[in-house]
Amino acid sequence: MKYYFELQCRRSLRMIKDFGLNPYIGVLSGIAMFVFMSFIFFKKVSYPHFIYPSLTLLYLIPLRKTSRNEFLKNTFLEKHYFMIRLLENGICSLPFCIFLFFQRQYLVSILTFAAAILLSFFNKVSRPDFAIPSPFSGRPFEFTTGFRRTYVLFIAIFILTAIAIYYRNFNLGIFSLLILFLVCCSFYSVNDPIFYVWIHAQSPDKFLQKKIKTGLLYSLLLSLIVAIPLLIAWPEMSFWTLAVMLIGFLYVILVILSVFANYPAPSTVSQKIQTIGSMLCPPLLLFVIPNLYYQALSRLNVYLK
Repeated sequence: MKYYFELQCRRSLRMIKDFGLNPYIGVLSGIAMFVFMSFIFFKKVSYPHFIYPSLTLLYLIPLRKTSRNEFLKNTFLEKHYFMIRLLENGICSLPFCIFLFFQRQYLVSILTFAAAILLSFFNKVSRPDFAIPSPFSGRPFEFTTGFRRTYVLFIAIFILTAIAIYYRNFNLGIFSLLILFLVCCSFYSVNDPIFYVWIHAQSPDKFLQKKIKTGLLYSLLLSLIVAIPLLIAWPEMSFWTLAVMLIGFLYVILVILSVFANYPAPSTVSQKIQTIGSMLCPPLLLFVIPNLYYQALSRLNVYLK
């Protein structure tokens, strides 16, 4: 059991190193970013002590995945398996609970930690007998698998939007819309297998255009469920709602192109810096997207003619 946690720690440090950062600087930067974003959340969002614990529990949901829990059950004794799950949920929820405690939300902090521990006893160890329906089967792969993998997050986003409208908090609604687009971007975190690209009888530019059109169409379908209520609730803020949607669509295009800019290998450090930098500073998208587009065309020329 000790070796399992040592291995997870080594994997995390190696991922940071592969990203191009010194592991220890990466860890310190992650802690600083977490604290900064938490402060911003408590400053900008109404009733944060109700919403913040929900984000904590949502963060723990990937630990309940069927495949990983079946692997753990088959690898460790039952008592060790439950101890691992307790420690995983406890360690992952601890930063959120400490911040809540710092904000003098003592009872909320304790209840959040207790809920995280309780959640460790409810794990998926067998696949459901049914597939979660999705509206994306017409052009399967990223959105079909991504939606079924993260549908709980979409439920949480829609609930967050309802809370924003109920408490008349436009900033929280915009935050929900932006998070929705970031979830859509996460669908492209895994590269297409080479065979899935090679089978397309298309030129590289046609292939990329089809990928982008599909991503934009499906992102639009999901974002309208949040955007339409915001437009109805705050018609005077329509400009900002539409502006965030436009930025969200540009994010989707950016991520799709970054996947193929160094295909089939992962993105280079330079490409990652361009991607992250343009997400943090949207005006850069106008320069980074064309650059990644031409890089993606060059890489796809090897597999598509």
